[in-house]
Amino acid sequence: LSAVNAPTGAAAAVAAMVGSKDPEELVQEASKRFRCISWIILQEHADLLVNAGPLDGTVSASHTYSLSSPCYLSQCSAFLSHSWHDSGKEKWHALSQWCHSFEGREACTPRLWFDRVCINQTSIADDLECLPIFLAGCNGLLVVSGETYTSRLWCVTELFVYVTMSA
Repeated sequence: LSAVNAPTGAAAAVAAMVGSKDPEELVQEASKRFRCISWIILQEHADLLVNAGPLDGTVSASHTYSLSSPCYLSQCSAFLSHSWHDSGKEKWHALSQWCHSFEGREACTPRLWFDRVCINQTSIADDLECLPIFLAGCNGLLVVSGETYTSRLWCVTELFVYVTMSA
């Protein structure tokens, strides 16, 4: 892991536990697959969070992935961590407040890693293997927590990876 920085290295180690690939190979693959969505674009498609059901790997609009764009690791403002079982309206309200605050503070539009648009639904397993590295590739973790957040395994995994990278 000498070729990657410490946070990405920790994320690669966690990713290797989930999958079967070598950590350095996972970092290279994740670098190619990493995407984000601009807040400007996401605002035009609020229904992707507000009225969308849980991701189950079987139902996905084919156009959603095209709303995100390739992004270099470390060029994404925040990894959006949330539970699909929590209120979409409440999550949207919290996300909107955070994004407007970010714009005022940073004088630029945030770019987000948002699972519905950044995971290629035609190769979910490949992207999920890279998930810890995607998290490490973001400049922060934005947790939009509702009633079910802490009971969802993926949400807890995202928190675990983030804490592991921060240690």
